[in-house]
Amino acid sequence: MLKLEWTAKAAVQFKKNQRYYNHIDRQVARLLAMRVNSALLRLRVLPDSGRKGIYSGTRECVVQRSPYIIVYRVVDDTLQVVRVWHGRQDWTNVVE
Repeated sequence: MLKLEWTAKAAVQFKKNQRYYNHIDRQVARLLAMRVNSALLRLRVLPDSGRKGIYSGTRECVVQRSPYIIVYRVVDDTLQVVRVWHGRQDWTNVVE
């Protein structure tokens, strides 16, 4: 199983989105966090299960039954979370 590492941008972005959902409904926020964590666990075991990413060297995983898309890359023995985008964000033109 790969180690897990979040970039600073990914961690800040995900926390910001979670604060938004927590303000609306704490139960929904917890459920979304569980789904992201479940997807990350699967990716740590099967890192190639995500589709090829639009950014060079990355892959993407659409988190089931959530608005999130995890952008990640594998560096040596580590799954590095680059970003966790909300599906309504226009992130295709952001340069990493």
